[in-house]
Amino acid sequence: MHAWSMELSGIELRYLVNEIREKVRSGYYVSNIYGITRDAIQLRLHHPTEPDILLMISSKGIWISRFKFDSIEQSQLVDVLRNEIGRAKIEGIEQFGSERVVLLKFMLEDRIRHLIAEFFAGGNIILCDESMKILALLNPIEVRHRTLKAGVTYSYPPKHGIDVFELRVEDLMKLRSSDLDVPRWIGRNIALPKKFVEEITRLSSIDLNAKGSELTEKDVNTLYSNIMNLVNDVCNGRHKPVLVIQDSVAVDASPILLQTIEQLEPVNSYMEAVDTVLSNYLKSAGEAIKSGEFDSKINELERALEEQERARNTLIEKSKFMREFASSLTSLAQQGITSITDPPVKEMIKVDFALEKERGSAILIILDEKFAIKNAKIPSIVSMIYNRAKELENGLASIDKAKNKLMKELERVKQQSRIAREKVKPEWQESREWYERYRWFFTTDGLLAIGGRDASSNSAVVRRHLTDRDLVFHAEVHGSPFFVLKDADPDKSNSIMEVAQATVSFSRAWKDGLSTADAYWVHAEQVKKAAPSGQFLPKGSFVIEGKRNYIKGIELRLAIGLVKTDSGIKVMCGSSESVKKRSIVYALITPDDSKVTDTAKKIKSEFVKNVNGELVELAKGLKLDDIIRTLPSGGCKVVQTTKGDNIALQQND
Repeated sequence: MHAWSMELSGIELRYLVNEIREKVRSGYYVSNIYGITRDAIQLRLHHPTEPDILLMISSKGIWISRFKFDSIEQSQLVDVLRNEIGRAKIEGIEQFGSERVVLLKFMLEDRIRHLIAEFFAGGNIILCDESMKILALLNPIEVRHRTLKAGVTYSYPPKHGIDVFELRVEDLMKLRSSDLDVPRWIGRNIALPKKFVEEITRLSSIDLNAKGSELTEKDVNTLYSNIMNLVNDVCNGRHKPVLVIQDSVAVDASPILLQTIEQLEPVNSYMEAVDTVLSNYLKSAGEAIKSGEFDSKINELERALEEQERARNTLIEKSKFMREFASSLTSLAQQGITSITDPPVKEMIKVDFALEKERGSAILIILDEKFAIKNAKIPSIVSMIYNRAKELENGLASIDKAKNKLMKELERVKQQSRIAREKVKPEWQESREWYERYRWFFTTDGLLAIGGRDASSNSAVVRRHLTDRDLVFHAEVHGSPFFVLKDADPDKSNSIMEVAQATVSFSRAWKDGLSTADAYWVHAEQVKKAAPSGQFLPKGSFVIEGKRNYIKGIELRLAIGLVKTDSGIKVMCGSSESVKKRSIVYALITPDDSKVTDTAKKIKSEFVKNVNGELVELAKGLKLDDIIRTLPSGGCKVVQTTKGDNIALQQND
């Protein structure tokens, strides 16, 4: 078990808050809320044109995560949060002074909600309304200085020491009148953690054991300068973050190098460092939770095995003792002693045994075994003892059988525990571009084409992303998507033909098994988003005014390819020429009644077979759901798989 020592300080929290605020500064709203553990939640923040953000809030801290966790245990708080801030826009995020308290503000229509996270004394997550009345919280509290429970007004905790963001050199000069050592005085009076206090003291060339009263005014000025420099550097990201490693696992993080710790590993940003450590912590906590239900059974089986082993050893020792005793009696018989009652027997055999009378009969007691003696002759006694030793040894077989059964059951339960632990596996969230929530591809001219998947995304494509420089495409088929060709030039006939082919292929015509269909394109200003007076437009529908530029008899055919990006690989589906140009490998597909899952499996298999090097593992890691998501509605079959031109897809294409 690792020693998870991560505890965010006020200045580290200020950096995280600044970074989060910069990322979510405008337009992000809560698209989903996930309960991870009882005291950890994850908000998926969505933006019309920016990548989604996974914002993690736990009793340990708040950070932007690269990992998506499945739910590990139930949290009643999550249900309340979904009702109160689901679909709400995030309006702001602030820290309470230099304290470990963060407030997030959400707005849904005219309703304001505040989510407060506290990262001390076990942590807390508190939901308040616009007047700061508590609606729900993780941990109710009733202590001398404040009460936190549903229905009362939220109150901030008392401040701890001088707010380091408001520290003045005059405040620090009070140190000179104290007999406390410098680190201890700073720790008691200023909101700074020990690791920073000691580092600042060393940077100031002050002995860690020096008393405050021993410092000169110059020493205090140097100390103040180093405190403020470190605070500003940490808060503004001018630092060199590191991970603290223990047994090859990151258990803590620091925005600065720490001289007192040996196993440090540099990392790109402190946000990334926090994500690594606290995601490791959540994974470890989740494994403990998931395997916990098996632990008691494992302990019970292990105790039973120990008892069986003790019983086995007892039988072996007892059998060995009896055989040795019988052997000793046999030696006496060979010396002429005939009866166990003869006086020399007790003197010559150095083994504890007793001869007693019980209800008028002679009893031989060896260890805790009693033998009724009908014949005191030694050969008769020896035979009786040997027979008992054999009985004990025969009993070992039943013990071994029971032991083997317990061992098999123990291994079965341990395997169940391992499986449960392995299921706690955070999923790496690859950075996605905004257009990947739609149907998308890049034409041979390098232009982005986006299309709707359904009525809702059809509406979004046009209402959110259509500009005056774009062209709009639609098929002459009921159930056609709208495609938008971004920054289009009507003279670029290749791009127009490629988007037209994608438009008809992603329409209902594919599912209906048609071989060709017609499409048209118009300029952006010809698309009217409102219905004429007195008429109604269904969701995802628009009015087209003016001339429509038709393209007749377009073949229904698509290609799906594996394309290289700055961050790895993606699956792109569009017109065959477009996909060919961008792909490492691609498959041509046509309408068919094959199951889409079977087609996706074949496509993945073809991709794996046609790549090499590091791309093999990347291709093997493709999710079938991601492939299926790119395919048109309705069945399809793979006609041909071949190498593409492999022109990498740039993120700013």
